[in-house]
Amino acid sequence: GLMAYLGNELKFYQGKEKFLPLVDFLAVRLAYDTVGAKQILGEEWLQRTPWQGMLELAQEKLQSVEGVALKSTAAGFIWLEAFEKHYRDGLLKKLESAAVNRETRPLSEEKRPQAQAVFCIDVRSEAFRRNLEQHGHFDTYGFAGFFAIPLAHQGFGDPEASSQCPVLIRPKYLVKDVPSVSQEKQGKKYLKTKEAEETFDDAVHEVKNTSVSPFAMVETFGGLGFLSMNLKSWLPNLAKKVTHALSFTERAAVKTEPTLEVREYAEASLYQGGIPIADQVAIAENSLRIMGMSKNLGRLVLLCGHGSTTTNNAYASALDCGACGGHRGAPNARVAVRIFNDQRVRNALEVKGISIPTDTVFIAGEHNTATDTVTIFDEENVPSSHQPDLVSLKISLNKAKESLNLERTQRFDNPAAVEKDAVREVNRRALDWSEARPEWGLAGNAAFIVAKRDLTQKLDLESRTFLHSYDWQTDSSGTALEVIMTAPMVVAEWINTQYYFSTVDNEVFGSGSKVIHNVVGQLGVMQGNVSDLKIGLPLQSVSNGKEFVHEPMRLLVVIEAPRDRIETIIQKHESVRKLVLNEWIRLVALDPTTHQFYRYSPSSQWEIELD
Repeated sequence: GLMAYLGNELKFYQGKEKFLPLVDFLAVRLAYDTVGAKQILGEEWLQRTPWQGMLELAQEKLQSVEGVALKSTAAGFIWLEAFEKHYRDGLLKKLESAAVNRETRPLSEEKRPQAQAVFCIDVRSEAFRRNLEQHGHFDTYGFAGFFAIPLAHQGFGDPEASSQCPVLIRPKYLVKDVPSVSQEKQGKKYLKTKEAEETFDDAVHEVKNTSVSPFAMVETFGGLGFLSMNLKSWLPNLAKKVTHALSFTERAAVKTEPTLEVREYAEASLYQGGIPIADQVAIAENSLRIMGMSKNLGRLVLLCGHGSTTTNNAYASALDCGACGGHRGAPNARVAVRIFNDQRVRNALEVKGISIPTDTVFIAGEHNTATDTVTIFDEENVPSSHQPDLVSLKISLNKAKESLNLERTQRFDNPAAVEKDAVREVNRRALDWSEARPEWGLAGNAAFIVAKRDLTQKLDLESRTFLHSYDWQTDSSGTALEVIMTAPMVVAEWINTQYYFSTVDNEVFGSGSKVIHNVVGQLGVMQGNVSDLKIGLPLQSVSNGKEFVHEPMRLLVVIEAPRDRIETIIQKHESVRKLVLNEWIRLVALDPTTHQFYRYSPSSQWEIELD
């Protein structure tokens, strides 16, 4: 992880085909392993070739202890299979019933929705979509939260850009935020204010890091620190307001907008400056076709990224958008909206057979997964003719927030009885600097479902499923499914594995209790003052202190599509084939015509999953 960070963020990649620093790092690790093996195996090392010998000897040692170790391993795998089967059968039976009973009607008979809303495939979006649909006639869709834009985004006044796409994709386009035309003067004032505040912060950190001056600093400003500590502890809402009032940069905040025009930047060797119009058209077309969202668009289409607001949390990025590289999804949503609202893009889509109604307006939003509040951006760009639609949508979004707040608190140690108490509790958790569990993140994730929404719409999937929209009938070539299986599905498996190993052995594969963590060089954390850098999630992300809230199981992938289409993609892509054949995921196909489920086995044969 550290080497990947150095390569991507500190520009070690340098345009080479191979990532040499990572290769060097692994070579050093392998050398240490080899030396250690020689010391442990002694003379037996000379009787075998190094790598093969290590494996053979390890197997002999295991078998020599009367098979106890092998039996234990086999028994564990049987328990895992049974554990997963219990969940798998329950979910598939729900989907089987839904597949048979769902209503299908011709497009001509479909009522135009109040609005469409596109959310990230994140498991937390499943619950929000379900609650939103209960408060109005909305069509909701699931799509990777970076909105198919390999984006490097640089906020106004930020020293460098952040990678706003999955880590398996290298950012291609650099988009910078600039002040709106009417706020150029405010922009210059903001930059001066930000520079002064950063200079002050640097000076404070310099004083704190010397050997003597911290003592004088405590004597001088200790009273203010004591007041701040008490406000944060007992009156977090007031503390937030005071901090905002004292922050020069927040008070000088300026309205900005992303610039998509092609430009020459200093970073031209790393990124394309802006997004060419032809690429914008391709992004829009691919997004709509993959989701099956090219018809019956409403007057408003909400593209909703997500992020989490927490306080004093070294693991904040673990709660943000994985599809955006662990960052918030708002920049991608705002850029995507500008693309879809561009008349040049719409004209080009029309030629390609995708018609966006003239009265359809795309808007950008961000779902705060800690409080379930959805913030709408750039409201001033929504025409007056659509303001009533926007007001109605915001009312429904707020109702969904309140009902979901009540649902989510049932997983906390102090469940709320009414919505008012639930809203208060989730807000407290987001602001409380002593809260070890501000939200549960993706704990509980177990399945990745690729299908139209009408398959899952009436089901409570308990915030455990990644939901990716897909219409097999509009994807005869299988191109859209290929994108889903080689990118979002892979990322979902990574997330699932992260939670799996952080649960089964938190000390080794997780990071232990976050209560005693120290952040090291802004690169990682360690336990107390002496430990290795920790590599996974903290205990608080997967346990409530009494029991684990995450059930460790391999990702179940359910795809509604013809089996031959799925099998072609598996055979074509080695990365997908390894996940399936080595059983890191359990892949199940829902036959679109018979509604029967088939599991893809390592023997490359489709087997009936439910009798």
